[in-house]
Amino acid sequence: MKHQFIAMTGRVTMEESMFSRSLFSPKNKRHQNRVSKPLNILTAVFCIILIGLTSACGPTPEELSAFQTVTAMAAFTPTPQPSPTPAGITPDHDLTAILASAADGDVITLAPGVFSLAQGLNLDKSLTLIGAGDDQTTITTSKPYQDVTTMLMFSGTGTLTFKGIKIEYTGSDPAALIYMQSGTLWLEDCILTGATLSASGKQVGAISMANDAAAVIRGSHIAGSLNRLDPENPLKIPGGIFLAGTNKLTLESTSITDSYIGVYAYGQAQVTITDSHLTNNYTALTLLETATASISGSTFSNCSGSCIVTANDSQASISDNTFSDSPDALAIQITANSNVQINNNNLSSVKSAILFMDNASGEAVGNTIEAFTSIGIVVQNESAPMITNNIVILSQATYEDVIGISYQDSASGEARGNQFTNLYLAISLDGDAAPLLDSNTIEACRTGISYVDNTAGTANLNVISNGETGIMIKSPASPTITNNTIQAFFTAMYTEPEDWIEKLTVIDNILTSGEPEILIVTVTPMP
Repeated sequence: MKHQFIAMTGRVTMEESMFSRSLFSPKNKRHQNRVSKPLNILTAVFCIILIGLTSACGPTPEELSAFQTVTAMAAFTPTPQPSPTPAGITPDHDLTAILASAADGDVITLAPGVFSLAQGLNLDKSLTLIGAGDDQTTITTSKPYQDVTTMLMFSGTGTLTFKGIKIEYTGSDPAALIYMQSGTLWLEDCILTGATLSASGKQVGAISMANDAAAVIRGSHIAGSLNRLDPENPLKIPGGIFLAGTNKLTLESTSITDSYIGVYAYGQAQVTITDSHLTNNYTALTLLETATASISGSTFSNCSGSCIVTANDSQASISDNTFSDSPDALAIQITANSNVQINNNNLSSVKSAILFMDNASGEAVGNTIEAFTSIGIVVQNESAPMITNNIVILSQATYEDVIGISYQDSASGEARGNQFTNLYLAISLDGDAAPLLDSNTIEACRTGISYVDNTAGTANLNVISNGETGIMIKSPASPTITNNTIQAFFTAMYTEPEDWIEKLTVIDNILTSGEPEILIVTVTPMP
């Protein structure tokens, strides 16, 4: 059986072959293969997402070099905002001529209306343009700048500022909205819309940055161009922000919507996102090479791929965010050698919440994972994260194949102090996985912990209750089981074959099997 997915590179087919392991049930053998299906499908989806993002989503180095010159800019130093002139320029004035004659540092106030440029411009001096509001003042053109495929270009060393303005490209020729060759872009209370794909069908972004350029974006909306998508790949909606080199991007209280990629950063780029909303994007944030990001207090929703993807040697801190309403998507995907700290997030209504794969490292601490449909946290390949004090829960008990944590391949690391409730299986281990499972609480899960294949590691001080089976171990798996307290309706400890338990280290566990005894006590009230 094959599963097909739309990816950036076109129609891609992946064999359903990465996971053939199955769980086994001592009560009913028909449950043996129930877990393999979601693992196969989920892994295929993860691979397609990663292949698309790392190979085809952004501009190639050759395309990006078309934007770049040998000019280097000074380090990022935001310029204090000047005061606007009281009078507003009206749309019947020639804005191109006004910008050309403006002095470095001028503040230009624009009245309500639509300012139509004959073609895109290259601005090379510090300017501040202040409109009457992003719903009242619009700057637009249907023809890009003659030398670079963008509507507006900045090649100065200072700061280009827009406030209270809608910037819209309406032409059919390929163009970004703003290309920062150097200097600093400052956007406040603005809307950007109308970006296109490149001539070769690549993403160029609503904003594209090069060299040491920086951008600070507050209270603004970067909108994808739903009417400019690739008809052969409807997921490829142009928009978003593209960073390379040593670019710096700060997003505050800003929304990025309806784009194939929200933010795409590589090289040594630095991204900071706070109190922002990234919605209806295939992927909201992608980090490659040695790019870094700090994401906090933000909302990621309606992702159709992975909300956040990290690759290569990138690093990220992801804390106090909300991921939701992405039932066919993965919230956070950590790949290659990237290191990511995932703390105190709420992840709900997703297919899966977190994936560590390849040699990825980092931690997932204090997160709440709920209303997911496949696997809460997946740990694959050689990855070895710390998974601590998370709550993984469904609102009611399920017999569907929903798993809390799945350790696969040669994965290791620790799962400590986590709470699992109402799942089909709390912790699954297959392949050669050998993590430490310590002090976890597992309640009302059909099976607490399952070891198959050549898995090992230690289960210590876990409390498992109100499920059918506490711990299942199938030969040749050889974990060490110590100091656990297990109460199960069918069996607290099950091994296959039955005498396999004699070959294992099983010490100081409190095991209670069978239905709980119900005592009815009648108390006669005293007169």
